[in-house]
Amino acid sequence: MNKTLVHNEAEYIAIFSKMDLGAMEQLLGIEYAYEDGYFPGDDRANEMLDASETIYRKVEGWDNFPESYPCLVLHWIEDTFDRMGDVKIRLVEFVYPHDLLEVAK
Repeated sequence: MNKTLVHNEAEYIAIFSKMDLGAMEQLLGIEYAYEDGYFPGDDRANEMLDASETIYRKVEGWDNFPESYPCLVLHWIEDTFDRMGDVKIRLVEFVYPHDLLEVAK
């Protein structure tokens, strides 16, 4: 299990920056825009462009971001299986300062 203290959204996203953009979109519940700034499905989007690594939007109801900062991000990969065979899934949990204060009582 990896533990990373993050202070803002940029630090949180940077934890997963080595992942494929599609995998990041799925894990974080975000959608990256094309390099022209338009998102898939927009009429003016040029789908021939690469995805931007800096322009994204959270998918409402699906985003997997901390409620507040700072927070401790726990992330790990777990081996499991499904109908197709063995798969690895990445799991993320958040620990907030008030959580630690509750434990200390």
